[in-house]
Amino acid sequence: WGPFLRLSTVDLAAGTVTHSTTRVHRDFPRVHPRREGRPTKYAYVAASPHLREGEPFFPFQCIQKVALDGSDEVLTWKPARPGCFVGEPVVAPRPGAVEEDDAWLLVVVHD
Repeated sequence: WGPFLRLSTVDLAAGTVTHSTTRVHRDFPRVHPRREGRPTKYAYVAASPHLREGEPFFPFQCIQKVALDGSDEVLTWKPARPGCFVGEPVVAPRPGAVEEDDAWLLVVVHD
């Protein structure tokens, strides 16, 4: 029921693939553009974390920064006004940035 974030790890040396899935409704995952296809610390997603069984997960209620290191660390941003919804996040790196999360996160907010 609904989209969930699924992390797949491929170990080429061992010839194995492992998967872990969160049970929070998340979609449109994005990472820093310079980290695509490489190990990365964070994913940014549109999310609906507080749904009851059977409620629609779309439109999404917030944006989350999800740590991909297994720590379950999540930072959540939601619009200040009730009744607003968010679109897909876009990661825009800050020029000269060194850290992967030193970037602007662009999000369309629908009201």
